[in-house]
Amino acid sequence: MLLDDGCGFPKHHKIKILWDLASGLMQQTINRFCPGAGEYLTEDDLWIMDKIINDFVEVDPGSLTFRYPENKQGKNPLEGFMLINIRNLAEQINLLAEKFQKFEGVLGMLSDWQADMIANMDRR
Repeated sequence: MLLDDGCGFPKHHKIKILWDLASGLMQQTINRFCPGAGEYLTEDDLWIMDKIINDFVEVDPGSLTFRYPENKQGKNPLEGFMLINIRNLAEQINLLAEKFQKFEGVLGMLSDWQADMIANMDRR
């Protein structure tokens, strides 16, 4: 669907940059291929996703803190953090996953439509 748009794969893990790219592609996909999907994956959904992602960016802008025990300078990336509320973290991750599943549903529907159109063209 979007493979022809010339978007390559980023070679970094910077969550803010990746999120800006992903959310732009999500909105572009909905606007371009299925404007009615905006009623299913709403602006509020995108706002919630943006808020959660930006909360992660505040703590871990390079997406390295929870991946490695040390940063490039040999220091503990969690130094200074007294507590991490695992329950809240899980709730936010689950909410984010729920919103991404909505978008996955939109992509699945569009993919099915695309396959149907190709199949109908082949029959002619």
